[in-house]
Amino acid sequence: MRLLHNTLIAAACAGLFVVALPARAHADEYNKQTFFTFNTPVELPGVTLPAGTYMFELADPANTSSVVRVFNQEGTVCYGTFLTTPDLRRTVPEEPAISLAERAPNAPQQITAWFYPDEREGWAFTYPHRANG
Repeated sequence: MRLLHNTLIAAACAGLFVVALPARAHADEYNKQTFFTFNTPVELPGVTLPAGTYMFELADPANTSSVVRVFNQEGTVCYGTFLTTPDLRRTVPEEPAISLAERAPNAPQQITAWFYPDEREGWAFTYPHRANG
């Protein structure tokens, strides 16, 4: 009876582990679809996004992995298609991650790069150079 009880507990734990995996699994391996929620405005090249949830994905992974699109949470509004360059992290992120540039107080945070979970190489957004003066 105790063996059956231990077996049932082990099976339940294994079942919970399997159920927990999809929560951390990647939304779409092919186009690297990832969701981010921001509680303040953020900036991408040429666009400022208000606080909210946004979907990041590769635009055409079969032909190029350097173009990223950003949509609203539902995927019905595209806020931009952005050219990127490869960006390497020292450590591999376990969760989706972004890098932010330091900005002046009250200025939107500038997203400089996006990293997909379990991948060291990410996508650095290409911003136009601003003239000094």
